[in-house]
Amino acid sequence: MTLYCTQGHENIPGSRFCMLCGEQLTLAMANGIYPGQILGDRYLISRQLAQGGFGRTYLAEDTNRFNELCVLKEFAPQAQSNTILKKAEELFEREAGVLYKLEHPQIPRFRELFRVNLNGKVHLFLVQDY
Repeated sequence: MTLYCTQGHENIPGSRFCMLCGEQLTLAMANGIYPGQILGDRYLISRQLAQGGFGRTYLAEDTNRFNELCVLKEFAPQAQSNTILKKAEELFEREAGVLYKLEHPQIPRFRELFRVNLNGKVHLFLVQDY
């Protein structure tokens, strides 16, 4: 399993520190998602790319497509109100529907919308080309 630091440098399996920048490499990421973990029985997590107010984005390999790189967007909003959470989830799913219909060279192609149970909590992911 290739390890990546937060700067995106690739490191050999078993490395404790990045070979280029010296950053300490850790396996655990937010919400118990970590490099080497497989989600949805096909997406092998490489590293976290970004985090924002509505969730996190991960670089992954699609094991059903010759380990082709893809991006997983995790729906994980900071909102506390159930009403706001439901509306945000509705908008996230609507985004997936719009992306499914779009074909444009500047917009990553939609692949899938799926849910996965991790440690008793259901996580919603949108998958796009990398």
